[in-house]
Amino acid sequence: MSIGNIIVDTSRTAYAAGGFKRVAGFGRNWSNPAYFALIATVLNYSYIKHIKFRHIILVLVFFIGILISTNKGAIITFLIISFFAVIIRKVPSYILKIVMLATLLIVIALPLLSWNEVLNVDYSSLVSRIIFSSFKARVEDVWPQALILIKEHGSLIFGRGIGGIGAPQLIFEPSIYHPADNLFIYLYGLFGVFSCVIFAYLGVKIMVLSIKDSRDTIFVAYLILSFLGIGVIGSALENGILNFFFGIMLASLYSQKIKFISSSVSDLPS
Repeated sequence: MSIGNIIVDTSRTAYAAGGFKRVAGFGRNWSNPAYFALIATVLNYSYIKHIKFRHIILVLVFFIGILISTNKGAIITFLIISFFAVIIRKVPSYILKIVMLATLLIVIALPLLSWNEVLNVDYSSLVSRIIFSSFKARVEDVWPQALILIKEHGSLIFGRGIGGIGAPQLIFEPSIYHPADNLFIYLYGLFGVFSCVIFAYLGVKIMVLSIKDSRDTIFVAYLILSFLGIGVIGSALENGILNFFFGIMLASLYSQKIKFISSSVSDLPS
């Protein structure tokens, strides 16, 4: 649509691997409906005390909606938080924190392995092509190109600065636009090696988070998993819907006091 001689996206249509059509509908971008359903699932898991049949039906409806969007980041995240919902009442807090820290490490490790050409994604069947084609493209093309962008048009130490990667490039430097498609790459592109401080801070806050203290801290734990799950193959920080909730997450983590002895060590089995 043209508004004041400026082309504005009102809705986007595209095709995923296998020829599946992506229709954004009122969400403008096909990722938005998936993120709506994902956050609704997080709220459902966090604040329902006793799961009933209608809650299961609701979660299934959300999952079907996410599947229709074909947004693999949202699908993976849904599976992660659903696994978390199954174990959260059955295992001690330190196990839950291990799951969260493992997800954090995956976000960082995958692009690093891609840059070193360690990862190799092969597929032969139609099903594997549909599931892994976009991941293969990231491993073999998208993520290595991000490193080239940062190296040739920025600094491996300092990155490219705010606006140096992702959506802002579409306005200021569209010829070298790169979507990042990974949380670590996105932050590394902005801040260089100093992005490691952000991940270290997040890891420490996960360690001291009192997950089972209240429904609110459980909600924060689900938001952390959503933030990291989407960040495996996406740039969660560029979505307004997600940023509203991730702002709540970061504010809650900031309020968590760092007391390793009382909050982390005490969770370990004797």
